Amino acid sequence: MSPLPCPLVAGLLDDAALFPPGNAAPADAVAARGMYESSWYAPLVGAFVVRADRVPELLAALEATDDGPVRPLPVVVVTPGGLDEVAGAVAAAADERLRLAGVDVPLGAVAPDTVLLLRTRMEVPAGVPLHVELSSTVDPAVAMPVLAEAGVRAKIRTGGITAAAFPPVRGVARFVHAAVTAGVPFKATAGLHNALRHRDEDTGFEHHGFLNLLAATSAALLGGADLARVEALVAATDADVLVRELEHLDDDDAVRVRRAFTSFGTCSTVEPVEDLAGLGLLRRPGVGLVGAGT
Repeated sequence: MSPLPCPLVAGLLDDAALFPPGNAAPADAVAARGMYESSWYAPLVGAFVVRADRVPELLAALEATDDGPVRPLPVVVVTPGGLDEVAGAVAAAADERLRLAGVDVPLGAVAPDTVLLLRTRMEVPAGVPLHVELSSTVDPAVAMPVLAEAGVRAKIRTGGITAAAFPPVRGVARFVHAAVTAGVPFKATAGLHNALRHRDEDTGFEHHGFLNLLAATSAALLGGADLARVEALVAATDADVLVRELEHLDDDDAVRVRRAFTSFGTCSTVEPVEDLAGLGLLRRPGVGLVGAGT
């Protein structure tokens, strides 16, 4: 297989080392981050994800580490308590050692409300994206136009530590198709350690693949694919099927796809890199990745 276009993978991996199932200690996560930033795959590494209530721990770890990440460290701050915590999350990240790269907030089972989201969006600095995580009980086809009107982005949870945390193929496909149709950029979180959809032999969980989401997004955005086609790509387990959807992309097309599917959070940064490299879809620097951006 040929390597994917550089802009298609640059900044794709948000560093969620502090979250399950990795649950890294802040000091270990900071040390690992420094290693990632000096590695050959550094261009793939996106922002560092941290819960708002753990920002002080992160700052302490940064202070104690000499050979850590480049500062200011780009961070996405997650507010588990919902919209009421957004202002506090922004304040927590107001430190010279950090650069606020985004705020993520779960909506729970509540359908999005335009007025409330607009009010919350005003609490986030201009140019900093606000992602709202939609519950699987919320119809994305109804929710996405509301998010578009409010100028916020969407987030989908694609896995977790229980079987119930993994949404069905059709649910993921409906989310992707609705987001692309409404012009709402989105990100994913949890369970996407591997490129391809697969069954984990240890847990029995059916994991979604991030290459699947890239291909499904490309098909919907650039090819006008209907929901059935998007669903087929989300369900695919054959790398060739997905690569055929992506191999024709030039850099401009790749940038457009990544503006739609912005990144995904992973507690393991190395595993997705190894997966792409093992499929022959990555090049080492000197042949393409260094300096690439979306």
